[in-house]
Amino acid sequence: MVFCSFTFLLFFLPAVLIGHRFLPQKAKRPFLLFASLVFYGWGSPLWLLLLLYVMAVDYFGARIMDGCAKGKKPLLIGLVALNLLPLLYFKYAVFFRDTLAALTGVSIDMENPVLPAGISFFTFQGLSYLIDVYRKDAKVQRSFVLFGVRPSFPLPPRWTKRPCGRGFAGSPWALAKNCCWPTPWAASGQR
Repeated sequence: MVFCSFTFLLFFLPAVLIGHRFLPQKAKRPFLLFASLVFYGWGSPLWLLLLLYVMAVDYFGARIMDGCAKGKKPLLIGLVALNLLPLLYFKYAVFFRDTLAALTGVSIDMENPVLPAGISFFTFQGLSYLIDVYRKDAKVQRSFVLFGVRPSFPLPPRWTKRPCGRGFAGSPWALAKNCCWPTPWAASGQR
């Protein structure tokens, strides 16, 4: 599902807005996390597993790092590697396969992986969180629900760098307008 699709604009967004409006305060964040995971998993349920993997690595890794008195740097390096493994696979597996074949003549038979939507975004969101926890610039989030809303739910400040989100000021109607009606810079390819 994409922000500009009729499925999102006519069904998913209204359902989330109505659900969020009428749910009790305690249920709002779990509902947003659930809605975000449904939104992300809409394209491929396997991508949802990838997002959950990265979220689990970051959440539990930060909690473990917070509890360590010593050895935080090697732990951070390991967590960074665990975060980057899926990104490296999906973005560079074909490159490494073709380079290996060109250099050695060894051919590896594998399908080209389909790049999951937002993999760089949520990977680097998680990395920034881990590094902030390591540097003590951020407190460790104790609630998985509150933590999970961060990488999975596209909050407005992060939308400003995306063409669909330019000018998004918190209104779903502004989002719909920016997604469905082209802006002058969109036609020229400039930002």
